[in-house]
Order: sequence, then structure tokens, then C-alpha cells
Amino acid sequence: MFHRIRFLTCLLLIPVALIAAEQTATLKVAGKCGSCKKRIEKAAQGVQGVKTATWDKKKKELTAVYEDSETNATTITSAILRVGYDVDTLKGSQEAYDELPGCCQYRDE
Repeated sequence: MFHRIRFLTCLLLIPVALIAAEQTATLKVAGKCGSCKKRIEKAAQGVQGVKTATWDKKKKELTAVYEDSETNATTITSAILRVGYDVDTLKGSQEAYDELPGCCQYRDE
């Protein structure tokens, strides 16, 4: 009887495990300094479903781990663009970029 209950419980949990999956997105994000790192990571982590977000200053890459049932790479990209940073070939918001500290501005270099 115990094995039957355990088996049925497992059958009920399998669809839940298949629905929500952890994904990793790696995005090219422009930036220059530690302040950029904080802003980029904060923007990504502000998206519901993002578990971790780490920007590598040397590689200019953001690695974000997220639940695909709650968000996606496009939503994370949009959050970063809104705070003024360029992602891949997309330009961040000009208004937000203009408000970045001078140390974070990279477009005219």
C-alpha cells in the first residue's frame, strides 16, 4: 500500500516538474565599471522569476538564471534596456543612458 501511494505521489509531481524549468540566459551587455555592474544586476534581479544575475565586466556578459514559467530572456533584456544599457544589438533607453553617471557612459568612446 505504501509503495502504491508513493508511486501515485510521484506521478502527480512529474507534471509540475516539467512545467517549471530553470533556464540560463547569457546576454552581451555594455558597461564599464562597478556601478554599471550594480545597475545591470539590479535591473535583471528586479524581474520576477530571476533567481540570480551576474554581470562579468571583462566579458561584458550577463548570466541570468530564471524560472521559465515566470519570465524569459526578452523580459530580462527589456529591464536592462530600460535602465540605459545596450544589450546585444539593441540600444538602451537614451533618457536613462543620459542619466547614468559619467563613469558608466560608453557610447561616445
